[in-house]
Amino acid sequence: MKFTVAIAAAALCFAAGQARADFAAAEAAYANKDVAGAFEQFLELAKLGHAQSQENVAVMYVTGDGVKRDNVLGYAWASIAKEQRGSEAVDGIIAQLESHLNDNARQRVTEIRDQFGRAALQARILPVQGRNAGLRTCTMKRPVNPDDYYPQSAVRSVISGQVLVETPVMPDGHARNPRVIYSIPKDVFSEAGRRVALDTLYAAPIVDGVAVRCTISFKVKFSMRGSGSSDDKIKEEFESTREKSAAGDPMSQFLHGLVLLARPELNTTGETSLPLFLKAAQGGVASAQFMVGYDTFNGFGMIRDETKGLFWLEKASVNGQVNAQVALANYLMRPGTTPADHGQAIEWLGKAVAGGNTDARYYLAALLAAGPEADKRDPQRALTLLGDVMPEVDVDPSAFEIRAAAQAMLGHFDEAQKDQKKALALAKKLGWDLKPLEERLARYTANQSWMGELMIY
Repeated sequence: MKFTVAIAAAALCFAAGQARADFAAAEAAYANKDVAGAFEQFLELAKLGHAQSQENVAVMYVTGDGVKRDNVLGYAWASIAKEQRGSEAVDGIIAQLESHLNDNARQRVTEIRDQFGRAALQARILPVQGRNAGLRTCTMKRPVNPDDYYPQSAVRSVISGQVLVETPVMPDGHARNPRVIYSIPKDVFSEAGRRVALDTLYAAPIVDGVAVRCTISFKVKFSMRGSGSSDDKIKEEFESTREKSAAGDPMSQFLHGLVLLARPELNTTGETSLPLFLKAAQGGVASAQFMVGYDTFNGFGMIRDETKGLFWLEKASVNGQVNAQVALANYLMRPGTTPADHGQAIEWLGKAVAGGNTDARYYLAALLAAGPEADKRDPQRALTLLGDVMPEVDVDPSAFEIRAAAQAMLGHFDEAQKDQKKALALAKKLGWDLKPLEERLARYTANQSWMGELMIY
């Protein structure tokens, strides 16, 4: 299936590798006579709850197409597909085989249904839409005006866009190390989104009378009058994408949800993105799997469920989705995790770096510069990684702290002091607690390196 430039461009904010199984690839394999390969992919998607794949698996088991014929498994998958929708093929399999099932066969059917039936998937992997009560959340105390941060590169193109930013907030109400979850168009507004997050003042939640650290995610919209032809083209193509989405194409479902997210004024029927993202995720679209995992893990529009969220984030990460890989790395670096977790985080960040992700380079540079495990440090590579992204992150004091720590690890203490002083100057303007930065500067002044966590996870 081909998508025209304007709609496809909206998806470029989600760089992803080739999924291990997706519906389009499975159909292509079947069309190319790789029937066994197609069956394997359909089966993987069927286990995620993708209705058409469940039906295909049922038919292929009954006909012996690409797999050894097994009427019992065919019946089991037909009965699972029937939970979501009926069809001539599904109804025919059930009607033909129902009277021929003995007790042993029915036990096998029950075992499959207990693993992959609707109720089983709902309990294990499917998110539940709803509101979360009692979650500790940050609020904005003094937001800034995004128009003040509109990048000059976008002015020349006369475009609009948005960024979803996630940032830890310290008890003092200031952000640390904001991370871009997605940017539409890709990368155009990422740096501006980070600046908005850093310059906004927040109110941290109060627990037992004391402000505590929290994390906030929010959307920053950048608009300009007279938006260009790409906006007009998206409007023209939206109806076509929605039709393909309604027909069950997973990539169209993802694009449909993405456009609703990016352009809510096009949503004239009250649709929501989350069900579309879930259908696309079940159909093997890695970026949709990331969106479902991220929202479920954090409780954005879903009942917060860490286990289900991690399932989808891991699925997306294995399928090459770089945003998911960075999210998993951050999870593995949170307080209380182990050196083994940190090693796995470095592996995920390395994969995301290979996929071209800016935040992956930034976070990996921090770990390699002064991470808690000596055997995982590589300050020279840290400097190289940071150099690749410095123009995009130099509004963050931590960027200069990372470079200072790496220089100190290499014995370049004069350079370390210069960078640490730059970090202090930026942090002072942002209102940060300067004590940790001053302590690191004192070590560099004394010709001593420093090790520890430079990023807030």
